[in-house]
Amino acid sequence: MTDASGGAREMNPGEHYRFPVGYVKDMTDASGGAREMNPGEHYRFPVGYVLVKANGAQVAIGVDGHVIASTRGGVELRAAADDGAKAEARTAPEIGDEMEDGTILAGYYEGKPLYATPRDASGTYTFNEAAKYAKNLDAHGHHDFHAPSKGELNVLWENRNKGKLRGTFSETTGPYPAGYYWSSTAQYSGNAWAQRFSDGYELNSYRTNEAALRCVRG
Repeated sequence: MTDASGGAREMNPGEHYRFPVGYVKDMTDASGGAREMNPGEHYRFPVGYVLVKANGAQVAIGVDGHVIASTRGGVELRAAADDGAKAEARTAPEIGDEMEDGTILAGYYEGKPLYATPRDASGTYTFNEAAKYAKNLDAHGHHDFHAPSKGELNVLWENRNKGKLRGTFSETTGPYPAGYYWSSTAQYSGNAWAQRFSDGYELNSYRTNEAALRCVRG
């Protein structure tokens, strides 16, 4: 609620205020559930609550930090700054975005985010060499990388042209191992799955063959 100068002001304990249609009452009704304010009615609010209305958005803020927002637009969350730190806007990253640690959000697998190194491991590797390289990789402040599973590798292929992933994979064509990447998924005693990034073709390959490697974590 604004004062005469147009600025928001704190409600005084015990006072009553009239609000327009659409405001949400933070206080609960008899059933314990919050309800919408009725136009023209009066409501008593707890000490410390501040109501602000601007650009069609309505926000109630309590002394405990509880917030109720009513808006037709998006809601942006900002970190609390009561410790003196600067509050920074937080928005959900998109697939292909570079994270603060330098890895790239490569997509989601089984409901969990999958992060990839920004570039392939140098050279080509046998299946066992690829697994060992990924296990020993210490990069971007992490030591929990792995060679992608068959499903994770397909997520990389599906999102290979998104954001900062674009142009970072080998999509060359030609005889094996051109454009192929190892997964960590074994098939039979001496075989494992690899995938060609020029067209997504999946191959059950001998583990002694070599292919490229993109390390992931998540």
